[in-house]
Amino acid sequence: MPGHPYTENQLFFRAVNEKVLELSTPAGERVSVHCECGVITCGERIDLALDESLAVRSLSNHFVLAPGHEQPAEGDRVVDVHDRYVVVEHDPPQ
Repeated sequence: MPGHPYTENQLFFRAVNEKVLELSTPAGERVSVHCECGVITCGERIDLALDESLAVRSLSNHFVLAPGHEQPAEGDRVVDVHDRYVVVEHDPPQ
């Protein structure tokens, strides 16, 4: 999956969010994390609980995005919709 700029950005934001959640999330509380849409200039934040994050990360090609930030042309396919975020499966174009 790495090598595509959009994908690299998604992976970067995921790593940042994982560290934020690891360091600051008591069980059951939400933390403001970065949208993992892959657009480097995106500044959207999502309130996410640790259990929600773990559910998304159970598959390595799933990412949490602000609603409306999915990019089908970049390989995003919405697989789950919530009130605060969407989950996409990312399969970068060849």
